Amino acid sequence: EGLNLLPVECAYVSGTLRGWRKASGKGGGQPPAALCVSEFSPASLTLNGAYRLNPWSKEKTAAAVDRALRSDSGERDARANKDLEYARLRTSEAWSSGVCRDIKQGRRSDSAQWTAVGFGLNVRMVGMGLHFQPLNTAAVTRAYRASDNRLIFLDWGGTLIPLDLPFYDARTDEAGAAPGGSGEAGGAVGSAEGLIPPATLQTLSDLADDKNNFLMVLSGLTRDKVDLAFGKAKGVACAAEHGYWYRAKSEGTDQWQTQYADRPMTWYEVAHAILQLYTARTAGTYIKKKGVSLTWKFDDADPEFGAMQAKELHHHLGQVLSAWNDVAVHTGKGYLEVQPRDINKGTMVDFMCTRITELRGTPPDFILCIGDDSADEFMFSALHQRYGASSEHPAVFTCTVGRKPSAARFYLPDHERVVELLSSMSMQSAGMAKFHSVAGNLAGLGGGGGVAMGSSMAGGLSSLGGDDGGDSVSGLASTLGRQTNLSKLSQPHVDLGGGSGGAGTGVPERGRLGRARQNTTAERSSTKL
Repeated sequence: EGLNLLPVECAYVSGTLRGWRKASGKGGGQPPAALCVSEFSPASLTLNGAYRLNPWSKEKTAAAVDRALRSDSGERDARANKDLEYARLRTSEAWSSGVCRDIKQGRRSDSAQWTAVGFGLNVRMVGMGLHFQPLNTAAVTRAYRASDNRLIFLDWGGTLIPLDLPFYDARTDEAGAAPGGSGEAGGAVGSAEGLIPPATLQTLSDLADDKNNFLMVLSGLTRDKVDLAFGKAKGVACAAEHGYWYRAKSEGTDQWQTQYADRPMTWYEVAHAILQLYTARTAGTYIKKKGVSLTWKFDDADPEFGAMQAKELHHHLGQVLSAWNDVAVHTGKGYLEVQPRDINKGTMVDFMCTRITELRGTPPDFILCIGDDSADEFMFSALHQRYGASSEHPAVFTCTVGRKPSAARFYLPDHERVVELLSSMSMQSAGMAKFHSVAGNLAGLGGGGGVAMGSSMAGGLSSLGGDDGGDSVSGLASTLGRQTNLSKLSQPHVDLGGGSGGAGTGVPERGRLGRARQNTTAERSSTKL
């Protein structure tokens, strides 16, 4: 029927006329008209005071009309007041404003890049901010070299390794084998090689061993699996169960610690009962109990039905657990998790930024944070809130794995690119460590006697004897210790005798001239540096 305003006009006229009669004292005892509308019409959804009838059934239509005619004045007044209030507030002006507002909200924002996602009838437009761009790994390595107080925060699954490894099936026991038995899956997962490749683990260890670095891996899995994967990398700090547990060498112990001891968990059993109900209704789902959270895994269920059930479960838990203000529900890739609101990776990242700043006495000048899941968005938001979304001092790089809407500023296509970037940073640390070792040795050379400087990087610069020559060498060596590029030095090999070149030293005239010439060359080199 389209937009039929006759029921609304009837409600308005009837209610207004009723009020006028009461005010004037004329016919005030007459009840307002009873409004009957079809239950299939749009008016039945908006006019709550109308009597609804089914026009396709004679019996139901007759019963609804009979009930309207037999209703007393009190019931009619109450129904008429409901409809009159709706008619007064929903004017043509308000309706036009609402339509314009909906059109404005539906317009695509110019501050976002829009990309079609999906296939067939499931295609939808996804908007991403204009600042969202691929991570420039060259810029990251440049900022890494130029800094000396660095923080690196990494997700585990989907960031350092692919998500399709068998240890993500939480129905296996802590050793990786299925309960009550063993098999190929148990053998693969029961070792660190099944959890993270040895080369990747070595790269993380090398980065963590750099005294200027603090590296933490954050995961939603339990402590046992985190220990199994990263137990050999003692320098790598770890956080389990989204930050409920953490361990860091900077804290002076290798034991797991928590900031949330003795937290009340009265909501736990209520949430678990609801999860059990949905598990029984949805084939392929199961529940994983953690120390302080509950996870409902639906990645093995039918994709469409599992996602639909997860959405309904999310809404159901949100309503039931609204009495607990400190409980949050969020949905990730193939899982739904219920946990305390203030326990997430973002809270842990913010806590560690504060702790490392207190321990080192200076704020960080380089921060790299990489993740791939909705649980990692808390890390990106926490860093942006603390240091600013476009921070350059310190240099903050927040990166998600895969091009998708995210709070991160950058993205990398897959976990392999993440490992490549970390390997490049590890090589930078190794190269800087070797340079500082050579520069320290060169800076320690010099003194009153003859000094032999046989460094190949210094271009074969050898001994410059004598008291005055020793001072020149000491200054040159000190200058070399402060430079980052020693390849600019290229001096010929000279072997001169000891002494100051005076009488009785036994140094021929050619030696004295050679030494003077060498001193002049050294001064030029020092000036150039």
